[in-house]
Amino acid sequence: LLLIAPLALTAAWLFGDLFIVRKVKALLHATRQLAAGDLGARVTIKRGTKELSQLARAFNKMAESLQQEIVERRRAEARLQTYTVQLEQSNRDLQEFANVASHDLQEPLRKIQAFGDRLQARYAEKLDEDGRDYLERMQSATRRMQTLINDLLTYSRVTTRAQPFTPV
Repeated sequence: LLLIAPLALTAAWLFGDLFIVRKVKALLHATRQLAAGDLGARVTIKRGTKELSQLARAFNKMAESLQQEIVERRRAEARLQTYTVQLEQSNRDLQEFANVASHDLQEPLRKIQAFGDRLQARYAEKLDEDGRDYLERMQSATRRMQTLINDLLTYSRVTTRAQPFTPV
């Protein structure tokens, strides 16, 4: 009994270490690697209990799935960054276009306003009722157009020159 008991304990310890403890340590090591950011961490259990082998396969599937999700997320972030850069460029181009278009539209409008003011100042008494009506309509239309251009410019600057929120 004194000889068999130590042999049995040694065999149980070796069996437990070989078939259970090493497998659990391998799973624990791979889990720590994955938690530390090593997405390539996998567990290989060739022999052992059926349950530990199933646990290792489940761990590997989970690690693979996590790795694929992170790769997809990084691709999506890269696409988002590309779209953000393109959108920022598009916004700059649109702002530049709005400024150029505004200037190009305001110049002839100023001329119409100036000549309309001259006509009214010099020739208002010489015009008949229809002439004065036409002149007033022209000047009213130029004021509305000037307001429209200014409002469009203000609207185009809302995002580029937004003022910080303040309590009111």
